[in-house]
Amino acid sequence: WGEAPWSLVLLSFPAITASAREILSESSQLIGERVTGIQELAERARRLLLWQVLTLIPIAVLLTILFTVLIIKPLRQIDQSIRRLGDGRFSQEITVGGPTDLRELGRRLEWMRQRLLALENQKVSFLRHVSHELKTPLTTIREGSELLKEQVVGSLNEEQGEIVNVLKQQSLKLQKLIEDLLRFSTLELDSQRLQREPVALEELIREVTASHKLAARSRSI
Repeated sequence: WGEAPWSLVLLSFPAITASAREILSESSQLIGERVTGIQELAERARRLLLWQVLTLIPIAVLLTILFTVLIIKPLRQIDQSIRRLGDGRFSQEITVGGPTDLRELGRRLEWMRQRLLALENQKVSFLRHVSHELKTPLTTIREGSELLKEQVVGSLNEEQGEIVNVLKQQSLKLQKLIEDLLRFSTLELDSQRLQREPVALEELIREVTASHKLAARSRSI
């Protein structure tokens, strides 16, 4: 009676071993299926990631182009507008596209252009009025010096004649300076039309000396 259970246990070992082997086989098969599934899932994820990368490249290019159109182009327009204002070219209207902030900045620049243009026109108008007011007494001085030079009111000695010549020359020079000032105020709006030329320094010194001759004589210089 005591040995019967052990004999039954020994007899059941082959069945237990077969069951264990079957469980091990099924576990290995299940693990293999799971590993295969994970590999397939990883492959699908890799393919999906690859497609996403390939899709993001043209999107990035499109975003770059969009950024260039929306940001860089308006910035160039603003830069060109500021350069024109700096050069004194106020005739061309300022228009800036792009985002709202840049368009607002463009409107501010346009307002500044209009103000500068109005101020420039006022300056030119002021110079014209001043030159016109100066020409009237200047013409009287020049005509008076001509009469004195022609000795209409009486003969002049050598020093008086020299003084009359200086008055006439200075009145003509003043008239030329007024005309040059008007021309310069007009050319200043278009600096490209200005022409720079060398100046004969010796001749300039003679002219300056002659223009100060009366002042030098009054101070015994």
